[in-house]
Amino acid sequence: MMEMIGIKVIGYICLKFKLLYIAFALCVIAMTACRPEGSQAAVDMALRAAGDNRGELEAVLNHYAGDPDKLAAAEFLIANMPGHYSHADAALMERYHQQADSFITANPRISIFDLCDSIDAIAEDMGVTVTPLVSDCRIMTAEYLIDNIDCAFEQWRGNPWLRHLDFDRFCEYVLPYKVKDLQPLDDWRSDFRDVYARELAQLEYCDLYSGSPYRACMTLNEAYRRDIHPGPTVPGWISRVEDGRIIDERLPKTFRATYAANPDLKRLNSSGEFVPAFFRNVFQRDVTDEYVATSDVEIDCSDEEAAAAYLCVYGDNDWTAVDYAMISGGKAKFSKIGRNIVYLPVTYSQTGVKKALCEPFILGYDGTVNKLAPGEACVNACLDRKYPVFKYVWDYAKLVENGEFEASDIQSRCDEDSHHPDRPRRRGRDRCARHGAGAALLALYQPLARYIRQYGRTVVLCRGQR
Repeated sequence: MMEMIGIKVIGYICLKFKLLYIAFALCVIAMTACRPEGSQAAVDMALRAAGDNRGELEAVLNHYAGDPDKLAAAEFLIANMPGHYSHADAALMERYHQQADSFITANPRISIFDLCDSIDAIAEDMGVTVTPLVSDCRIMTAEYLIDNIDCAFEQWRGNPWLRHLDFDRFCEYVLPYKVKDLQPLDDWRSDFRDVYARELAQLEYCDLYSGSPYRACMTLNEAYRRDIHPGPTVPGWISRVEDGRIIDERLPKTFRATYAANPDLKRLNSSGEFVPAFFRNVFQRDVTDEYVATSDVEIDCSDEEAAAAYLCVYGDNDWTAVDYAMISGGKAKFSKIGRNIVYLPVTYSQTGVKKALCEPFILGYDGTVNKLAPGEACVNACLDRKYPVFKYVWDYAKLVENGEFEASDIQSRCDEDSHHPDRPRRRGRDRCARHGAGAALLALYQPLARYIRQYGRTVVLCRGQR
């Protein structure tokens, strides 16, 4: 079965510079995992989905008939293979990767924004912005899957920083033949087997670091940050639903990518109702309680006919669903949700329109639920800010102190690269004005000029006003 997908720049970068090694790095982190699903019924379903390629998958099962551990591992991979896809034209994608690699190597100092534009242009020129996909179970070869399983077991049993993983965790975090969908089915394990092996081997000389999965992971991450450019570090294993930004401890929900399908998400997507885009991906599971304090909240849904309810948080000028719960007995129980956050319980119509189930509520630091019910009494309130001062705001705010703002109708004034305190200020026709910080902030909200430039203590920020 073929599908169509748009190629994203960040997908290419993650694939070539992060995701190919992240299985080797993240497999060393202690994680809580559910028992891998590799039932005979799921295996049989995958074999039927393989069509004419069924013989290749059966050959793998026959190959390990005398090895219970590897047979169970093969069944786990095959049972969860439906839903994982690769590019149908692997040769075209390999040429695309090579050309993109060559461009990056030739332009080591290019900015991430220019890099994204350039990689997009390469993809468009080569005709890979839209490419057909094929299910892995229809193209997987017995030789490739057997080599992957043997290599994964060798890594598991031969590396000291993997000794803490039980079989279930091994199957989820070390065994899979790919880290992310659309990853080429190449010999990536062999390519990365000896990457930074010397740095890892040196850990064995320290009693504190010997066999430490945390230290092994840190060593790899530090090495890749040092040697790989440009290195955008977009997390692929942790998906944020609120603004795509890590915001200290105010974490409503965190999901980790998995190879095995989440049975709860499969049930949600088979309900026949509208499902928000984030939860259509069944290869992820909730790990919020591994990062922040959480609580369970039950919502009354006795008047609802919907099969599922959702919790939304406010961000990007809209309420965004961050959690789901199946409605049973007129109740929806949401598990492991982050505290000190305002939530709005909703259901969705078949066209994707949200309907509030009840008043929004604040889940306090202590786990108490306080509903925000409207009232008739008037109160006075003073808001210092619309949004909290997170670190990225604080970093820029420091530049405003002892800085200057300039406003002009002529862009060339704003495009000048250097600034000297004693440079004459041109006035009159271009209405160039120099402000203190307070007056300049007002200029941002008044049509005084088309262009505004800020001189900070260390950088110059220029932004055109439209």
